[in-house]
Amino acid sequence: MKPNPTPLTIFSSAAIFGMWIIIAMMVLPLDSAFSREVIQVSPYIMLGLFALGLAALICKQEKLMKGSFWAVAALAFMLRSSALATIQDLPTPTAFTDNVEQLSPVSVSQYSTSNLLLDGSPSITSILSSSADVVTIQGLTPDWSDLLIDSLNPEYPHHYLFEDIGVHGLGIFSKSELGSVDSFLIGDVVQVAACLSGHESSPELTMVAVQTTPPVNNGSYQEMKAQLGALAEYVSSIPGPTITIGDFNNMPWSNELSNFQSKAGLQDSRRSLFPTYHQGAPHLFDRPVEHIFYSKDLQCLQYRAQRDGSTYIGSGATFQLRSNKSAMVAR
Repeated sequence: MKPNPTPLTIFSSAAIFGMWIIIAMMVLPLDSAFSREVIQVSPYIMLGLFALGLAALICKQEKLMKGSFWAVAALAFMLRSSALATIQDLPTPTAFTDNVEQLSPVSVSQYSTSNLLLDGSPSITSILSSSADVVTIQGLTPDWSDLLIDSLNPEYPHHYLFEDIGVHGLGIFSKSELGSVDSFLIGDVVQVAACLSGHESSPELTMVAVQTTPPVNNGSYQEMKAQLGALAEYVSSIPGPTITIGDFNNMPWSNELSNFQSKAGLQDSRRSLFPTYHQGAPHLFDRPVEHIFYSKDLQCLQYRAQRDGSTYIGSGATFQLRSNKSAMVAR
C-alpha cells in the first residue's frame, strides 16, 4: 500500500498546481480583472516563487523546489521577452564633428502632483535641478498651477496649462518657446501635443503629453484600453520625430502597453523593467506606470528616475535625433 500523503506533500502538490495556473494566466491572459492584476505584479510573484524554492531546498522538498525554480525560469523568460520587444540598448555616447545644431540633445521630465510633497518646495527644487528642457506635470489643479508658475519662473518661462479640479489636469513647462500646441480629449481625458522649437535646420519635434483613466474596475479598464488605442492611432499619424510621455496606468510588461507601442511604432526609453535611483540602484517595489516613449527618428541617450530622498516623484529622458550623415567620434 502507498503511504498516505503527508500535509507537506499535499501542500507541495497544491503549490505547484497553483503556480502553473498563474503562469498559464500570464501566457494566455483572460479578460478578467484578476488576470490583469496577476500580470501587473508578475515580477513580484517571480521573487516570491524564488523565495519559496529556496525554502523548499532548505526543507529538502525536491518536488516543490524544482517546480518553483522552473516557474521562476518561465516567468523570467516571459518578462525578458517582453523587455526585449520594447527596451532598446543605450547608444554609445558620441560627439558629433558636424551638424551640431541639428543633433542637439533634448531632455524631458515628467512629474505628478500626487508624488510631490505637500508643501511643494523640496520637490520643486528637484524639478529645477533636473535641468530638463521640457517638464510635464500631471494632476494639475488651479492651486498647483499658481504654485508652479511662481516657483519655476524664470527657469521655465514658457508654459501651457490645462487645469482640472480632479485628477486630469495637465501642464507643460519649457525653457524655450513652444511651437504650436494642440489639446484634445480622448474620452473625458485631456491630452496635449506640443511642437518643441528648435534650430532652423532641425526637423520638427513633437511631444505628446498623455494620461489615461485608472483601471479601477472593468468599466474603467475598457475606457483605458480604448484610450490607448486612440492614442496609438494619433501618435502613429504624426510625421517626424515624436516623444510620448505620461501616465499610462500600465506596467512595462503589460499586454495593453505592448500593443500600444506596436501600433504607435514607439520604443521605450526605460533601460530595465524597474525604476532606478539617480545612482542606478534598483528600487524593486515601485510600480512603474509612467512612461516615456520615442519614435525611431530619435535615440535615447539616458533614462532616469527622479527621487526626492527615497520618494519617487517622476522620471526623465534625454534624446537626440538619429543621423546617418554626421560623422561620429566616441568620447
